[in-house]
Amino acid sequence: GKDGVFFVANRTPHISKVTVDQEFIHEFGRTGEFVYLAGLALDQEGNLYASDEWLHRITVFDNDGNLLTTWGENGDEAGQLNGPTGLVFDAEDNLWIVNGANSRIQKFTKDGKYVSGFGVKGDGPGEMDTPWGITVDNGGDIYVADWNNHRIQKFTPGGDHLLTFGSGRIMGVSTDGSTPYAHALVQDIGVNPNDLNHPAGVAVDGDGDVYVADWMNERVVIFDAEAKPLTTLRGSAHDISKWAAMSLDANPDMRRRHRLAKHPEVKEYFRMPSYCAFDQATNRLMVCDTMRHRIQIFEKDSNYKDPQFNL
Repeated sequence: GKDGVFFVANRTPHISKVTVDQEFIHEFGRTGEFVYLAGLALDQEGNLYASDEWLHRITVFDNDGNLLTTWGENGDEAGQLNGPTGLVFDAEDNLWIVNGANSRIQKFTKDGKYVSGFGVKGDGPGEMDTPWGITVDNGGDIYVADWNNHRIQKFTPGGDHLLTFGSGRIMGVSTDGSTPYAHALVQDIGVNPNDLNHPAGVAVDGDGDVYVADWMNERVVIFDAEAKPLTTLRGSAHDISKWAAMSLDANPDMRRRHRLAKHPEVKEYFRMPSYCAFDQATNRLMVCDTMRHRIQIFEKDSNYKDPQFNL
């Protein structure tokens, strides 16, 4: 959103409207309105579009959370939805929707009229398997988090495959059983930045650099425009967020385990990051740190001379 305001999809399910300063504005979404809330996107008028993976539909709200309309029907035909997840608007205010259950991408007007689509299930170039996140660059090209193929794919708006980010291989966990699971994930998975493990979110900045929420590897991997890995973020939040504190307060057993944790330093790291977005107006990367109930925000240094980032 604008002016440091953004919307967060929760699995409760409801949508929270908050500020980057962790101030809560309000929440909306009634019982029955959502079942499995998945993706959010804002159109150029500031209206919010939400996808429901279970109900196979799009729900539209104004910027204050008032319900405007719903649209979409379940199916595999052109213009039908099947497990919609990631959403993004392009420069012409068309809505691109990821259909995770049938591995395709569809383009609609913001009023829900079908325009075009592409994608088939598979693991070859241009094919997808349970895609999740999506974004669009300044040139109109589409980037898709090909979740079950462990890669990011770049397409033209017409669906022609351009480039693949990531090797398509995954890394395993190596632990003797005595290491806490979260600590093992941070230490042992995904040594090679190219080895993505179920990437869920993808973002691109004005320089063409690509940010990947590498979900099971618990990190964000940054690539240049030619798919060369630049650096990896593990997370650096030294304090828990207000939302995480509320979650602990509401769950005494969780609070007790948190106090007894053998590796308290792990809390600064990502825990299953599921989404990322880049705000070109502020040069900031926002990462949804899902299992720690917080958003981590990083600022890109635009005055660098090396190809490597300082974030």
